[in-house]
Amino acid sequence: MKNTWMTLTALLLGSGATAWAGRARAVEIYPETLPPPRVIVVHPPSDPPPVRVVIRTPPPDPVVIRPRVDPPSPATSTAGPRLVLGAGIGPMFVLGGEAVSGGVVPVGHAHVGLALADVEFGLRLGLAPYAASLNDADGEPVDTGLYTTDATFTYRFFPDADVHPVLGAGVGAVIAAPSGAAPAAGFGVSLRAGLELGVALPDAGELGVGLDGIGTQVVGAESGFPWALATTITVGAHLDWRL
Repeated sequence: MKNTWMTLTALLLGSGATAWAGRARAVEIYPETLPPPRVIVVHPPSDPPPVRVVIRTPPPDPVVIRPRVDPPSPATSTAGPRLVLGAGIGPMFVLGGEAVSGGVVPVGHAHVGLALADVEFGLRLGLAPYAASLNDADGEPVDTGLYTTDATFTYRFFPDADVHPVLGAGVGAVIAAPSGAAPAAGFGVSLRAGLELGVALPDAGELGVGLDGIGTQVVGAESGFPWALATTITVGAHLDWRL
């Protein structure tokens, strides 16, 4: 009987164990051996890096300060002496009363000189053949040729200007040649004053265009010279060429 109970007990335990085993699940326990988590930051690809362009400009030219040098004036552009050739025309006023009909005689003149810087020595010859009518001792009109000449030193002022005042002084003469009689000359002093425009010519010297007046006062004369011509003033326009 005892054996019977033991057998039944064993059977019950076996069947219970079998039933519990059918419902049970296996659980496996592992130790925590994984590495700690890491944070990985991923940046999206950016634009290509900017290209830096360096433009180098050449340095400016050095500033050179030079003393101012004014161009030489036409009157002083040539160091050596220059030949002066010229001509002109204008009236000659005779301040001798009624000795000359009307008191005015048209005169043409030729001019030759030598210029050095602003100083010029010139000779001028005025020609008025048979242009005057002088009264003889009886009061009768006589056709008379008049000639004038002067040798003057002239100075041109303001060489840097375009228009130059000119002033000169020298000696002069008036020659009267009445028709049918021998010529007679009177000698005296001359004074010249005027204005002149200088025009430079490339490689050809200079032109002087001007207006001037020359007064002559006779202080001594040959026999037969009409003293009515002792004081004269010639005003004229001239054109000179300085080579």
